[in-house]
Amino acid sequence: MTTLTVLDAFRYTHDREKMETLHQAIEFLLAHWEIRQPISPCHYGMGTLFMQTEYPFRGYNLFYYLYVLSFYPAARKDARFLEALQQFESKVQNGNVIVERVVPKLGKLNFCKKGQISPFATQRYQEILARLAEE
Repeated sequence: MTTLTVLDAFRYTHDREKMETLHQAIEFLLAHWEIRQPISPCHYGMGTLFMQTEYPFRGYNLFYYLYVLSFYPAARKDARFLEALQQFESKVQNGNVIVERVVPKLGKLNFCKKGQISPFATQRYQEILARLAEE
């Protein structure tokens, strides 16, 4: 989660493609897709909770993982990213993102109700697809 959060912050920098440390962070996260087990001191794995679509972004989950990595061309071209995207897309219904897990205090808000389409989450998904189309 920490690595993903740092990459999320660095997506706002203009010269991020030149930063070798960021390439290492991207590789670390893509390798996690293969390993799936906790590999950091924070003990985040890629189990059932990781695979649930959570919105708004708050924790280490597949949707946030894809969203952040989609800002990095090296990640978008990687087979592991594309496999993770395919996994996520198996849950998308008619181009819409259905929320599976919510922040408990936000669960009653219309944009993130559990089991329902979230137009804002769908917009984030479409942003991922748009970045893929840039290739």
